[in-house]
Amino acid sequence: MRTVFWYLRAVFYILLLWMKEPKAKSLLKKGKIKEFDEYVRKILRKFCTTVIKWAGVKYEVRGLENIPTDRAVVFVSNHQSNLDPLLLVAALDKPYAALAKIELSKLPVVPTWMGFLRCVFVDRDNIRASVLSMKKSVEVVKSGYSMTVFPEGTRSGSAELAEFKAGAYKIAEKAKSDIVPVCINGAYSIMKRGSMKIHGGNVLVEILPPIRLSEMAKAQIKQLPETTKQMIKERIEIYENEKSSRN
Repeated sequence: MRTVFWYLRAVFYILLLWMKEPKAKSLLKKGKIKEFDEYVRKILRKFCTTVIKWAGVKYEVRGLENIPTDRAVVFVSNHQSNLDPLLLVAALDKPYAALAKIELSKLPVVPTWMGFLRCVFVDRDNIRASVLSMKKSVEVVKSGYSMTVFPEGTRSGSAELAEFKAGAYKIAEKAKSDIVPVCINGAYSIMKRGSMKIHGGNVLVEILPPIRLSEMAKAQIKQLPETTKQMIKERIEIYENEKSSRN
């Protein structure tokens, strides 16, 4: 029943988002960018926090002090569940732009609000479109808006990690921004891969110290996908061991 009620409530809340669109568009049209950004962040963070709560998920956040406050960054996070994007908006101090799969642009209402956040949709099956998406992402970060990227490209559905692709790191390198690794622990049990059923559970979100690309050699930057993967892998192993010892 949890799953049925979750989807019904989510649909209701999406309708509320649709009703709040006119105010956001009005602020944008008037050029009130600061007010627009604050309004969008307030609405979306409340939405994601509420939806995560409805799913019966309790989350702990560690390392918020590692997020730079004076510059835009590129967050790179592992991807365990379909709820990860909502979880990060709820867990971090504010919503950030994201590099998102093109399929999300076909949903009702949601793409409009993702657009308000300056999210960039990417079609991985279209090389030319993917290149353009990367360029748009660089411009978003250069303009002062941080961006979240899941370098695995798709959810793992487990504690295991897939290959970390280089796109996120190229965005950071070209935008001359820092990389901030994010480790999501335990989300794979909320919505298992291949299933739409919602399970409650506990999740730990860890923000790791930022990596300053400006202080790195080209060879080191090239190794960043594997480097950050190993950093996140170590944190997952620690979490899984702690969980096993408690059970």
